[in-house]
Amino acid sequence: MGAVKRRGTALALAVLTTLALAGCGQTNIPSSDHRVYAPGGWEGDVYTSEFLGLRYTLPQGWTHSTGEELAAMAEENGQPPTEKQRGGDYSDATVIYEMAVQSEKGDGFFTLMVSNRSNAGDFTSTEEDIFRVFVEGVKSVYGEGGVEAGGAFDLPVGGKTFRVLPVSYSSGFLTQWNALCFDGNFLYNISLMVIGQDLTPQDLLDPFEALPS
Repeated sequence: MGAVKRRGTALALAVLTTLALAGCGQTNIPSSDHRVYAPGGWEGDVYTSEFLGLRYTLPQGWTHSTGEELAAMAEENGQPPTEKQRGGDYSDATVIYEMAVQSEKGDGFFTLMVSNRSNAGDFTSTEEDIFRVFVEGVKSVYGEGGVEAGGAFDLPVGGKTFRVLPVSYSSGFLTQWNALCFDGNFLYNISLMVIGQDLTPQDLLDPFEALPS
């Protein structure tokens, strides 16, 4: 399986887990969260999102996807940008492809997506519910044999706390992380994949830092 296909698989699984939010019952979505989403952007090798309060400095030699490429990824995975979104109005968005980064050797990449929970409808999904869908999705792609889910843990990423579930395949040669952070009406989801033993998922996430408050 080539790097591009593996990345597509990672994105498809991430979309599956974020869409699992819809239709899972009712809960109280914070009504006091009136923030308006706005996408971040790249200036050279530095990505900044005022909405997320995050900055990411691209490691030397690594690449990031353009806005056009992110839109194409979203379309390939059943989340094409609407006309509003193409015009900069994200009020109707459910799942937004925020950024994607790939290591210079193609052995690691991640995508950060933002889900607007108020647009997805009320739900009771917890991290455990979403992780269960994630693991089932991995097994549906790679088969039951050889897929091993690790224990979930908390991980600080740029000043935010993400709940992370690692899933490995082929004796740990391929590892995918699904990292979730609920924040008011929004869910941030990092879908990250590492191939081989030379790169750790943390290598891809360490460049995140919180913007000064």
